Amino acid sequence: MSKLYCEITESARRTVPTARAHDAASVRVKNWDFSVETRMIDRGGGLKDQVTVTIRNLKTGEEHIVFNSTLACL
Repeated sequence: MSKLYCEITESARRTVPTARAHDAASVRVKNWDFSVETRMIDRGGGLKDQVTVTIRNLKTGEEHIVFNSTLACL
């Protein structure tokens, strides 16, 4: 059974596309210069799950981790 679900909540589609994952799930939004990636890793559910948010410069490859912790710290 999948523990994680991804949704694209805003797009040109009329429906909300979804994906499921067992241990880790990632979503990425990008333009021609930058990407923003959010990744969640199952660590038992709830506040224990690990979340990482990364911004990447697609031209230089440089990346900056904006957030990397469990949901409990929010």
